[in-house]
Amino acid sequence: VITSYAATLFALTLARERTSLELGQRYQGAILDALVSGHFLDSHDARRKARSLGVADTEAYRVAVARVSAPKPNFGPGHPGGREPAEEALNRLAGSMSCATVIRGPELVMLLPEQPDGATPDRTLGAVTVPVSRTPLNLPPLTAGKQLTCGLSEPTEWPELAPQALLQAQHAIDVGIRIGRTGQTISYSELGIYRLLLQIGNM
Repeated sequence: VITSYAATLFALTLARERTSLELGQRYQGAILDALVSGHFLDSHDARRKARSLGVADTEAYRVAVARVSAPKPNFGPGHPGGREPAEEALNRLAGSMSCATVIRGPELVMLLPEQPDGATPDRTLGAVTVPVSRTPLNLPPLTAGKQLTCGLSEPTEWPELAPQALLQAQHAIDVGIRIGRTGQTISYSELGIYRLLLQIGNM
């Protein structure tokens, strides 16, 4: 009886902690989504949002975006296994992150505080080399047939520029895929002449 009671109590405790963790992740996701969408009152409000996501005042950060490409399943959406493989992979990635994340459509958006010295070393994880900041990116290996392409914005110290940083990361992915770098990490700062083409396209 005591063993059964202890096991039940332990299971309830784990369930409560898991629920609290999920709620915390959803809250952070909502704040990050608002920040990168530009849904803040002013720069002070943006700064408060950034602090709640672990970015200290005057601390530089980057926005990273991960996009998964995978073959479409052969069964219909009503099939028990008909969930999009890309969606499954993004949820798995989001659950493995130690930084603030949010899934926005087909992309996983991450907020990465920079290292104190401004360096961003590379880390090879599976087939993808991901520049990491002070918050490590422990990306799990993807299953066969899926490719993870990551885009990385330039560093900025201004939380109100988060929407611009998001666009930079997305542009890096778009250009990277077009020039044959699917499955790699592309930094906006290394786009070179392609950045001019992007600016012309936005005029």
